[in-house]
Amino acid sequence: MKEYYLRLNSLCDANCIFCETRTSKIEFKLKKKLDLILELKRQGYNKIIITWWEPTIYFYKMIFLVKFCLKLWFRVSLQTNWLSSNNIDIAKKITSLNFDDIMISFHSHKKYDFEYIYQKTWSFEKICTWIDNLLKLRNNIFINIVVNRENKDYITDILFFLNKRFPWIKMVALSWINPIKDYNSSIILKKSEIYNIIKKVLNDKFKFSFELYPNYFWIPYCIVDLNDFKHIDLNDFNNEWLYENIKVAKCKNCLFYDKCKWINKLYLEKYGSDEFTPII
Repeated sequence: MKEYYLRLNSLCDANCIFCETRTSKIEFKLKKKLDLILELKRQGYNKIIITWWEPTIYFYKMIFLVKFCLKLWFRVSLQTNWLSSNNIDIAKKITSLNFDDIMISFHSHKKYDFEYIYQKTWSFEKICTWIDNLLKLRNNIFINIVVNRENKDYITDILFFLNKRFPWIKMVALSWINPIKDYNSSIILKKSEIYNIIKKVLNDKFKFSFELYPNYFWIPYCIVDLNDFKHIDLNDFNNEWLYENIKVAKCKNCLFYDKCKWINKLYLEKYGSDEFTPII
């Protein structure tokens, strides 16, 4: 499966404390997106993941774009939170588009923490209702948790909450964000911290009704235990996701020099490279 993450715009109805939407400027110009999709078809891509920052902001443009993708026989997934709506009729329109899956962000089971992370009041109730409405219509609903300094101590508790509150969700993914200038550096965890949190959480994976997906993207391979390489996709994502990643001098000695996703340069400015040891 050759996938492309299609970022539609830089608008969002949330203002998450870790998110790049605070600094990014992407306009949703429909013709340019359609031209890009045609080019992706020529390049042999067969799946498009519609994502960041909130693709449903331009709701009817997005619907047109999704239908265009489906006519070209692309498989399509959607990543959203859409705090603006908990309307069942809107949920019906979304689920009628035959997405492979719909992923919704959910970063805490504690109302106060949730709304602090999202920077949006009443967002906890809205997102729960939105998930409920989608689950009434489809069973291919995924949840994404961004692991950060605010929720790192109770990730397992979030998972148990999701398992009880939304027993029909299909999968929960654990992900994270790289530093973005001065906006989020205080809540970004070290790569080694993230990896250790994931390993701890995976000890409970059989206690949940959903699949637990540890996303190792952006974690250099030298941090990951060799036994966990089965979780890693050694094929690169779009190069645009790596535009701020660099390799340090010692990386040249690593067996995975040509495969690794490298290290974000802002991350190196904050934490240095001591935690990274080449695999020889």
